[in-house]
Amino acid sequence: MTTRLQRITAAQREIAGDALAQLTTALSAIDVVLPSAGLDSPSQFTGQTLIQLGSIRSDDALKLAEAVLAGAEANRH
Repeated sequence: MTTRLQRITAAQREIAGDALAQLTTALSAIDVVLPSAGLDSPSQFTGQTLIQLGSIRSDDALKLAEAVLAGAEANRH
C-alpha cells in the first residue's frame, strides 16, 4: 500500500535516483566506487530525498579529489 507521503514525493525520489545513477556513472569513469551510496527516505518535513554517499576508500577519495580539482581548474579557464 502506497502512503500519502510516498505519492507526494515519488517524482522527487525519481529525480534523486536519476542523480545517483549519473553520479555513479561519472565516478566509474575515474574508477571510483561508493559502495554504500543510496537514497535516503524522504524527509517528513520537506519531502526531499537525500542521496547518501556513504563511505569511500582512501585511494578512491584521493582520485575523486583529484578529479574535482581538475574539473574546477578547467572551469576557471
